[in-house]
Amino acid sequence: FYCSTGVWDNKSSCAITIEKKKGKLKNIGYFKNDIVDVIPIDNEKLRKLYDKANQPLNVEFTFSYRMALKEISNVKESYIGILPFGEYKKVITDDETGKLKPLFYDNVRDFLGPQEEVNDKINKTIQDKQFDLFQVLNNGITIIAEDNKGRGDKFALINSQVVNGCQTSNVLFLNKDIVGIDNLFVPVKLIITEDSDIRDRIIVSTNNQTEIKEEQLLALTSFQKNLEEFYKLMGDGLYYERRKSQYAHDPSIKKKSIVDIREQIKSYVAMFLEEPHAVSGYFGKVYKDRIGSIFNSGHKYEPYYLSALTQFKFKQLLNSKKIERKYNKARYHIFMLFRMITEPYEKLDPNNKKIKNYCDAIIKILRAEKKCLEKFNNAIKIVDNSKINIDEPKEIYKKSTTNALIEKLKKG
Repeated sequence: FYCSTGVWDNKSSCAITIEKKKGKLKNIGYFKNDIVDVIPIDNEKLRKLYDKANQPLNVEFTFSYRMALKEISNVKESYIGILPFGEYKKVITDDETGKLKPLFYDNVRDFLGPQEEVNDKINKTIQDKQFDLFQVLNNGITIIAEDNKGRGDKFALINSQVVNGCQTSNVLFLNKDIVGIDNLFVPVKLIITEDSDIRDRIIVSTNNQTEIKEEQLLALTSFQKNLEEFYKLMGDGLYYERRKSQYAHDPSIKKKSIVDIREQIKSYVAMFLEEPHAVSGYFGKVYKDRIGSIFNSGHKYEPYYLSALTQFKFKQLLNSKKIERKYNKARYHIFMLFRMITEPYEKLDPNNKKIKNYCDAIIKILRAEKKCLEKFNNAIKIVDNSKINIDEPKEIYKKSTTNALIEKLKKG
């Protein structure tokens, strides 16, 4: 194993070197059957190994009513069937705490609450004790695991996730003490595979069958999961909501501290793609036109976090009345100008290693309240001096407005 915190690329010179070294090792004849494996571990793989070691999600249950699916390449086992809730409860419930296990990490949405329309219907079916109808009314659960150590009807899943069925699972859990519910049957699809590509395709496919916004599928990517963790490590009290409603049931997290995918895209496009006029208008077009320029796997996380922190600090200054509320209409233009005013040197590509130092310098200013307010006021002066009517939406949506502000900054 060759471990590095870099990003592995099979087409790099390192890959060619590894193949040459493998050939030399095989040729010395010291290894049984000349088998030599050199396995590169990059930052993404290291993170996954760490999570697996520290949060193993292993479950055991009996799955009697099932049918094996036709053999699939790179899939160890696959089944479709029905599981009595008495057994499914073992899958989703932590024996020690009696709480739900964190099995829904790969769902687009967190639990939306029992009052949400679809959940209310599931709830009513259970409350009315229509247990026999449940299996034909419900779309079912999809479980993915890396391995099965069980035999026969006894399943022992290693590193499992419920990738579709978060809403159903939560509603069932809320009703787990209803008399007779253990005899309710849940439709289940189970796939055992270590192939990350197959896993991701299954996750996207199962989540895409429900009515969700296109950008919400981004929540399933490794970049989004890593960005969520990056927010937590930065220590400013911000939370990245890659999955809809994932913090809705945590009273310790205030709504103003949450940045969702849409707001992340808008603040980043405004600040780093320098298109505040675009994000001030219709979001759907913004996302479709710029999807190739955002959330790329090689991008560093700092520019995204900086964009979100800029937005957060600006809101704080608005709420404390240190900045007049009328400037909220031009906030995305102000974010862009703020970055340009405070940048330590010329802006870099988001995949450049030096972008970290670039962003850290601006983040330091954002964390210093007096300096932060001063720089925002400098940006506001540029808006005022440009004579742009910020009360006129058409002015805000024009590319010429952005160009005029940049030109004013350069002259000033």
